[in-house]
Amino acid sequence: MRFLKGAMLVIATMVVALMVRSHGLVAEAATTYAVDMTGLPAKQQTEAKAVMAIWTNTLQMPTLFSGNPTDPEAVNVTMMWSTDGVASPGADDPLGLTETTTLGDKRTVVITLYQREIERAFAKTAYMKRHDLVVSVWEHELGHALGLQHNTTNEHDIMYPRNLGPTQRITGWDLQNLPFTVKPSVLSDVSDHSSNWLDSQNVSNQMTAWLAIPAKVPSIFYHLIAGLLGMVTIAIVATILLTRRSVVSAEQRAKNFASLK
Repeated sequence: MRFLKGAMLVIATMVVALMVRSHGLVAEAATTYAVDMTGLPAKQQTEAKAVMAIWTNTLQMPTLFSGNPTDPEAVNVTMMWSTDGVASPGADDPLGLTETTTLGDKRTVVITLYQREIERAFAKTAYMKRHDLVVSVWEHELGHALGLQHNTTNEHDIMYPRNLGPTQRITGWDLQNLPFTVKPSVLSDVSDHSSNWLDSQNVSNQMTAWLAIPAKVPSIFYHLIAGLLGMVTIAIVATILLTRRSVVSAEQRAKNFASLK
C-alpha cells in the first residue's frame, strides 16, 4: 500500500511538472522577428515603425520584433520601398508584395511596397489620407510576414485581399490563424473592439474617412464652386447697386417735382 501511494505521488509530481513545462513552452513559443528597414527612406521608416507598434500593441507582445538576425530561431524580415513599380503594370497591380523563403529551418521574409501603385491607388480613392493608406498596406503585408494568409470573407479584416479603407483592422480571425499562440484576453479584446462601432478607434476611423474626402476631391470642383460663389456675389452686389440707384433717382425726381411747384 505504501509502495502504491508512493508510486501515485511520483506520477502526480511528474504530471504536474510536465504541465508546468508545457505551459512554459507555450508561453515562449512565439517567434521573434528581426526587422531590417535600413533600405527604407526616413518617411517610410516612420510608417513601418507605426505599423509594428500596431501589431505589437494589439497582440500585447512587446518583444515580437526584437529578434536578432543571428538567432536561428528568429525570422528575418526585410522591408523595401520600390519606386520602379511592378514588372508588368496592370489595372490590379499589388500595392505591396511579401515573399517568403526558407533555408533549412530559417525563414526569411522580404516585404516590398510599390510607390507608383500606391500613388495610383491614392489618386483613385477618397477614403483616407496618403499616410493612412501606406500604413494600412504595411500592416497588411506585415500580417503576411507573421504567417497570415488572405481573409476573403471579411472586407473589414486587414488581411482582406483589397485595400478598402480605414475600417479594415486586425480581427479575431487573424489572431486565431497566427502560427503562434496569443493570450485569450487579447482575442477577447479584439473581438469586442471589432464589434463595437462606438469604439473610439471606429469613430476615429470614420472621422479620418470623412476628413480625407475634401482633400481628394478634384481641384476643378473647388474652382467651379469658387466661380459660382463669385458670380452670385457679383449678382448680389449689382442688384444692391441698381436698387440703390433706382431709389436715388426716384428721390431726385421727387425733389425736382417739388421744386417746380
